[in-house]
Amino acid sequence: MRRIARLVASTFFSVFVLTIILAVISEFFIEWAREKGWYANPSQRLDAGISAFNHFVTQIWFVMATMFAAGLTMGLWFDWVVRWIETRRSIKDELSEKQTLLELYDAVEATKKLLLTEELSPLSHDSFHEMTSICLKLAKLGVDIPFDRQYTENYTYEEFASISYRYLASIAPYLREGRLELVRFWAKGTLGRMKEEGPVNSTRTTQGPETGTSQ
Repeated sequence: MRRIARLVASTFFSVFVLTIILAVISEFFIEWAREKGWYANPSQRLDAGISAFNHFVTQIWFVMATMFAAGLTMGLWFDWVVRWIETRRSIKDELSEKQTLLELYDAVEATKKLLLTEELSPLSHDSFHEMTSICLKLAKLGVDIPFDRQYTENYTYEEFASISYRYLASIAPYLREGRLELVRFWAKGTLGRMKEEGPVNSTRTTQGPETGTSQ
């Protein structure tokens, strides 16, 4: 409470002293202007000042300089606005992309559990449906998927369960991290290796970047 009282008293005293000082200074300059005769014929002095100002601002060099400065200022403001909009859009797109990848990660983990229950047999209806949904979303993000013709020619439908599991296991860690470029890299690399290796013999073969072991 004392601190507040001191602050109020100090502020009041400072304003009071400043007001007196300003009053004295302003009175001094008023008397000085009268002594110099600056208050004589004020209308004529105003007209002369306006005339001099008009003459100055109509000079070609002043007009060109003003236009250049105005154009430069508008350009800088426009550039700032465009950059701000692009930054906001980039942040929004990045957040949306990460959210999409996290949602895909949850779907991938659920589908992996379904695939683990299936042996060398055609995919169940549920697994096929979930795998198709995941692959369609990944394809929209530019990620290579097992349904691509260049990969499906390498294995039969009965082997698709093991192919799907190995594929999902390779990209799952990077879906969780929200790193789309690495998802694309590992998806393409995994499918390429499986294409080179030939037909799959086991549904438990997984070479994801996390474990690199057989389950």
